[in-house]
Amino acid sequence: MRSIMRPQIVDTLIKQCEAGIERHKMNVRVLLEKRVGLAEHGDLMVTIEEELDKLAHFEDRLSVLNKYFLEDNESHASDLNLKENIRTIPNALRKVGALRGITFNWKKDGSKSAGLIAQDVQEVLPTAVTVKETPKGLEKNKGYKVIEHYQLFGLFAEAIKESWDKSAHRDSLQIERIEELEKKIKELEDK
Repeated sequence: MRSIMRPQIVDTLIKQCEAGIERHKMNVRVLLEKRVGLAEHGDLMVTIEEELDKLAHFEDRLSVLNKYFLEDNESHASDLNLKENIRTIPNALRKVGALRGITFNWKKDGSKSAGLIAQDVQEVLPTAVTVKETPKGLEKNKGYKVIEHYQLFGLFAEAIKESWDKSAHRDSLQIERIEELEKKIKELEDK
């Protein structure tokens, strides 16, 4: 069960990181603009390095928050103006057909769920699967695969369109066949 406070906590942590990043960027800018030579301020380099380390700490923390704790609530930019090399997903119906919709129990707590297997998805749409580090306490250095479900929407949309196209073609053939049969019946009746 997800905490009601989770979004507020994550948002607060993100704001703290962003504030820390801005604070330490400003400190580095100020230090870089000082008009003193190294001989006059011997520890200037050490101070700048310390500020850069603090900046990197907040950047890393923000990256972790975005990667591991925002994925459920995150909106994904989809504007045409942000994309290039746009191609329709080929053979989408066949690819969806290779996926298994499954029910299962989670090993960690036995809870029931439903979904897809990341390894199956990786075979048909590799960009939709990423590897995350295994949490502490589990098998080390193994990692586990995660499906970025939003990437499946394009695959499913194209599969539906392919299915409709096949269905429309089949309907068209059936209509032609029915018309041929009706014509032959009419000819037989007129004899």
